[in-house]
Amino acid sequence: MFATIIRQDLRLLSRDGLALAVLAALLAALVFAVMSAREIAGAHAAGLAQEEARIWQRQAELEEPVGPTQIRRPATLEPSPLSVLSLGRTRLDPAQAEVSFFSRLDLMFRDYQIASPFALRAGAFDLSFVVIVIAPLLMIALGAGMVLSDRDSARLRMMMASPASPATILLARSLLRASIVVVPVFAAAIIAAHLSDRAPPLADLALWTGGALIYLALWQGLIAFANTLRVRADAASVGLIAVWAIWIFLIPAVTSATAAALHPPPSRAGLVADLRAAEARGRESAPEDLIRFMHDHPELQAQGDADIADWMRSNAMIRMRVEAALRDPAQEFETALQSQDAIARLAEFATPALAANRALADAAGTGEARHRAFRRQAQAFKADLQGMLTDAALSARSLTRADADAAARFAMDESAVPRNASSMWFWLAIAALLFAWTARRASRITPI
Repeated sequence: MFATIIRQDLRLLSRDGLALAVLAALLAALVFAVMSAREIAGAHAAGLAQEEARIWQRQAELEEPVGPTQIRRPATLEPSPLSVLSLGRTRLDPAQAEVSFFSRLDLMFRDYQIASPFALRAGAFDLSFVVIVIAPLLMIALGAGMVLSDRDSARLRMMMASPASPATILLARSLLRASIVVVPVFAAAIIAAHLSDRAPPLADLALWTGGALIYLALWQGLIAFANTLRVRADAASVGLIAVWAIWIFLIPAVTSATAAALHPPPSRAGLVADLRAAEARGRESAPEDLIRFMHDHPELQAQGDADIADWMRSNAMIRMRVEAALRDPAQEFETALQSQDAIARLAEFATPALAANRALADAAGTGEARHRAFRRQAQAFKADLQGMLTDAALSARSLTRADADAAARFAMDESAVPRNASSMWFWLAIAALLFAWTARRASRITPI
């Protein structure tokens, strides 16, 4: 009987203009999402590779003796092969920095976006966008009246005369209509992942599809529950669309505004003014700073040629003073971002859209957690490399090509990237409870 109901409903849907329009819209959205994400991810990866190749080409052309100011290293966040599924922070956060003797913390990530790190990404049309925003709306169009419309037209009385129970009818129709959306989405995700230049990590692909399945299952459970209510089909559709708007647009917007109001980052204009003042003070006090530094570090006294270029010494002292002045404001920025992120994580328990957005981006390797870990590791790498270069500059020690080649190289430690999917487990539990409640109510559906 279950298979019979599915076959009958499939025949009805194949003649339904709305169902065909939903399927066509979904397929068009999936094709466009895959093409758009591939183009953006490909251009991003090519840009990183080109810039890294430029840096290494300049290093290959160095001639002995090598000055400490000539050594440069790229710090690059390797693009994820699953970025075609979720662009995440790809176009928002910098993924590369050139580290040298002159690098300063305030200039490493000059394109870094501070505001609203957790909001849904505007303009990123990828498969995650289709899953989070478009797919629920199409599922509502397909399923809002899958039982209620039959009751409104009195067909449900005739259907209930058959051996099939209302619960069986609702379950069969829910599975069929959900599969019309879920199957193409998962097929597009698998195809897009395997079109990447590198083999996709199967574990991460499974996490992405699992997160998408939980999110879509929650929506299908909500739609099925709406069909057990004693309301008209059009009223159920309006109610579900209202929930869609609240979950996807209203709560994220309110959360963003609340977080920005409660934990605003320090003024950028004030920070720039403070840094300029620190740089001016650094230029004035560079000679005194150098004397004190050399007194505290006698092992760095000049070896061989004691005539260190004044501009090199001054730059080293100025950079140290500016970065010392930057330490507290930078920590204030980081604290504000962490506080905003804490509010965003709480909001993930109020709307599954934010929870799914984070889970899918983290699974694809384009989430805030991975970009934040990259920035921390790149800054630590900068400190290590500059320590060696500054020592060589202050001690007037000449470097060889071998020294330059042996200088540290950046390597991202992926094991340091935190992952927290507690909000998705919460929504999985909500979906399970919703299905159980729906099954209980479905047994009491009446034809009128």
